[in-house]
Amino acid sequence: MARILACGRAGAYVELVGGMTGGEPRGRDLQRIGEWREAVLPIYGPDGWTRLYAASFAGLQSWYRYQSVQLVFRELAPAIAQQATVSRYQLLSMLEMAGAGQTPEPRFEAVLAPARRKQTLIVPGKSRSKAGRVGAESAMAQTQEGEETAYEDSTYRYYMVDDQGKLMLSRRIKKTTGAVSFVVIHVVGEDKAGKPIVRGGEFLTEAAARREMEKMAAA
Repeated sequence: MARILACGRAGAYVELVGGMTGGEPRGRDLQRIGEWREAVLPIYGPDGWTRLYAASFAGLQSWYRYQSVQLVFRELAPAIAQQATVSRYQLLSMLEMAGAGQTPEPRFEAVLAPARRKQTLIVPGKSRSKAGRVGAESAMAQTQEGEETAYEDSTYRYYMVDDQGKLMLSRRIKKTTGAVSFVVIHVVGEDKAGKPIVRGGEFLTEAAARREMEKMAAA
């Protein structure tokens, strides 16, 4: 996630303004970063977002200190400035010719979602009523380590199970019955307005959800 945010910040960061680099994003870049903020806040919380945003800046800062990286931007800047638009493939060719393939890879600190508190979950169970009939009831399950409610709506509570950047897996508990299911969310890109395009699915077991995650990651 820090790498994604850094991509949104890179344009403004490497611009030379008043003899200095490291400017804050603006315009469409700022709008897109704001949309990512709204998407990750339910998972990371305000403090987690602050660490994530700081990690994207620190990674850019350390990467741009390399003289070879600065040289690439110095060579590309005049050529790009003369173009009204630059296609993706044209930009890739320009980067290759400027020697971008010989520069060090940027590195970013992995910022995980905040540590989860112990949370007692409700799952379906069986009990025998006084009349002797077997009926369904909501029973208390064992405490789950490393989990707390990531977010909830009027019907479900969601618990983060796995976060792989653009792929996320959540355990979903239905409030009225305690029924457990799993939800996979996959960010596949952005629409013309710059908003994330999300795909996903619902599964009865974690194993089935993880199999789907593997397919999505390999696609």
